[in-house]
This record gives sequence, structure tokens and C-alpha cells, in this order.
Amino acid sequence: MNEHFDRRDFVKMGAAAGMSLAIGGQTLAADDAGAKKRTMDKVRIGFVGIGSRGTFLLGTLLGLEGIEIKAICDIIPERVAKGQSMVAAAGQPKPSGYSRGETDFKRLCETEELDLVINAVRPWKWHVPIGIIGL
Repeated sequence: MNEHFDRRDFVKMGAAAGMSLAIGGQTLAADDAGAKKRTMDKVRIGFVGIGSRGTFLLGTLLGLEGIEIKAICDIIPERVAKGQSMVAAAGQPKPSGYSRGETDFKRLCETEELDLVINAVRPWKWHVPIGIIGL
């Protein structure tokens, strides 16, 4: 079989695997000494970057059960408002909005109680800082 995977395919597969673990309702135990896994009724999600990629991911997640969108962050306030409207139109409470500049993701991560942060920003230089803060 001669299949070619580029970086975009790799990222998509990794994101899908990560979301399936989170959405599957299981968190990994802290140790392997028989600790019980806990189940989650809802996965609380924050979005950082709600341009074309983030909007697509948001729309996809809003079609799934067990997802609660808690926060939307983007440097463009109109994008935040668009994301909030999408969430409300899907029947969820309006999420918090963060658009005070390119580092407002820090406030999102410090303020919200989240299980998962979706990082769909451009340029790439922000992926590591958002991932580190989101820990």
C-alpha cells in the first residue's frame, strides 16, 4: 500500500484520536495501581482561534452529544461573537468570550474550568504557548 500522509493529515488524525478519548468519557488514571477511571457526563471545551478551521471544528463538535462549549477566544471580537452565536443556536448556554488581544487565551485558561482546549490559531508560533498555558 502506497499511502502518503502529510502534516495536515497527521494533525487531523491526532486531533480525532484526542477528541475520541475525551469524548469517550474516560480520563486516564494517574497510575497503573488499579486506580479507577472516572467518567464524564460532559466534556467542557474552550476554543482558541475561531477562524475558518476553528469554526469548522466548532460546528462539528456542536453536533455531538456530551459536549459543552464554555469559552471562545479570538483576537477578532466579531469572530468570538460568531462562535457564541453558533453555540447558542445549538441550544447551549452562550459561552464566555475572550478577545482582549493575542494573549487573551491565558485569561481563558486561568478563568474557565475546562477539560479540553481546542487550539485552531494561526500563525503557528502560538501553538506551543497555548498548549503550555492550557496544561
